[in-house]
Amino acid sequence: MLDERQKALSCWKNFATIASIALIFAACTDYDDVFEDNFGYGQSSKGSEFDSNAMTLKDNRDDHVYNVAWVGSLYWMMENLSYEYYSTGKDYYLITACPTETVNGKGDCESTGFLYPGQRLEHACPSGWRLPSLEEWREFYNSPEFQSQSESLPYKGYISGDHSWNQNGETAFYWASEYHTGGYRNCINFTSESNSFESASLCHEQWKMAVRCVKEAGSEIPTIGDERLKINVYVKPTAYQNPTNCTVAKGWQNCSDFFIKVENNSAIDLPVVQLRFYLGADESLETPVSYISWSFNHHGMPASYPKIDFGDQTKDGLGRYYLPINIQGTLYSGGYVIFQVKWFNATFAAFDRKAWSLMPQTDVYALEYFEGIDLTQAPYFTGSETQEIEKNSSGEEVNAYTLDPYIPVYYRGKRISGYAPGDKE
Repeated sequence: MLDERQKALSCWKNFATIASIALIFAACTDYDDVFEDNFGYGQSSKGSEFDSNAMTLKDNRDDHVYNVAWVGSLYWMMENLSYEYYSTGKDYYLITACPTETVNGKGDCESTGFLYPGQRLEHACPSGWRLPSLEEWREFYNSPEFQSQSESLPYKGYISGDHSWNQNGETAFYWASEYHTGGYRNCINFTSESNSFESASLCHEQWKMAVRCVKEAGSEIPTIGDERLKINVYVKPTAYQNPTNCTVAKGWQNCSDFFIKVENNSAIDLPVVQLRFYLGADESLETPVSYISWSFNHHGMPASYPKIDFGDQTKDGLGRYYLPINIQGTLYSGGYVIFQVKWFNATFAAFDRKAWSLMPQTDVYALEYFEGIDLTQAPYFTGSETQEIEKNSSGEEVNAYTLDPYIPVYYRGKRISGYAPGDKE
């Protein structure tokens, strides 16, 4: 009888052990499944919602909404990632951290962002978004979008492997995407006082830092009428650097220079845009050069010297020729580019004053009111590219730059601003 009871007890013990193992296994499996669903990079069923018109990103894991900016070829989160994951994890090095204080005395990581461990960072960003590379961080750092918020960054420092909090209130640390053997990743940091950019390739993955996420802009191209796009093109005929030939005595027909200003009043940085300048000349027109080019950021400060490339005279679908002008550099949001267009041999006499980009369009059929580019004023406008107010032929002080909506602007081969000849026919 005792043997039977012992056998029964043994069976129950075996059953309990098997059941416990099965329960543990199921719990582990469920935990991994839940993790992959909630936190899996690019595969969470909860997904994310990106509004490219409002420039906002909603992370459906916690319904947090982030502001977004278009910088170069990427969309950037303009706020630190604030999704808390691994909150119930067993490994300290796999959970997010929220320091007890921030520089403003608050511990609200939902607004200032959590600090994330370097391990399994592929799970941090919302679906469809990822960590930026070191070079992408450099581009973002040099953009007006970053500079506009650099003073308000939460300079939280970082948490090291021994759980200590380092450089709180002094430096903002962020992860980059590159991973190195031995448990290290690239990271970058900004110092609050000097706002200097530094990078490192030996940041241990046990450390915890802030995260920003990016998404490729891909083939999406803004279109005419897009509320995000407000591009203005201004033209100034000028005698600057041509005081011998472009004079009142010799006549405006001997002038051969323009200054062009392209203003980006939108919320989007635009790299490598093309202008199409219709001058009424044919394919024999000499290709111009440009010795002066400036790119200004949204503060009106010089940011770079974009390269200006001129193509050969090109015939459009209606048989009209235009001069392709490629601005090889970023047209910053809230900023502008100014450059010179200069011919060595060709002069204004080769142009048709009734050309699409030059002639007045003031009647009721005009797509937009335009008084035209008055080439006769070139001998009187002798100031440099930055001098806007000059005296005209009547001795009146006027703005030498004329807004010209009839110079269409193209990005990635698609027109994004301005009117082309086919719009009116």
